[in-house]
Amino acid sequence: GDEPRGLCIAPNGKTVYVALAGAESVAEVDTQKLSVSRTFRAGLEPWHVAITPDSTRLVVGNTRSRTASVLNAATGKPFY
Repeated sequence: GDEPRGLCIAPNGKTVYVALAGAESVAEVDTQKLSVSRTFRAGLEPWHVAITPDSTRLVVGNTRSRTASVLNAATGKPFY
């Protein structure tokens, strides 16, 4: 399955991000609709996720690859 692990709440409270270790992705959950809006690709076995105070970036800790992914919260694309 998707194996949900860590999560974080956007500063505005309208969105929750959940690290999905089994799916190697992060789910964006709309707190008003209580449904997944979209998913973003992360690294191998994402375990933790955090959002910057300005809500522009997600930082994902990937356990198996021992890396961190920094994603654009608006697009889901990685920052390089």
